Amino acid sequence: MEHIRIIGIPMSLKKNFKVLLREFLEELEYRETDKEEALTWPSMIGSHGSTFGVRVKMSFKFWNWYKTQGGSNLGKYSRRNGCAIRLIQEKGLIGKDCENL
Repeated sequence: MEHIRIIGIPMSLKKNFKVLLREFLEELEYRETDKEEALTWPSMIGSHGSTFGVRVKMSFKFWNWYKTQGGSNLGKYSRRNGCAIRLIQEKGLIGKDCENL
């Protein structure tokens, strides 16, 4: 599993992280059976004005799904609700080590 950042979440959606992730997956129309394992270990990474962000661990299955159809679902959700939520994949330790050499 890798970490991703979910940024640009409106403060009006701030709630218990477990509830937030469950609702986020529902809005993205993620229909897989592993919803509980798709996004785990949420932690706050900060806030900026009227938005905030969280860091979560994602499953490989979720990332593959997101790259094929989840990204367009997120874009539709953002346009419909007037926000700019984005998912950013963080570099793993191997990628960071290569950059530091």
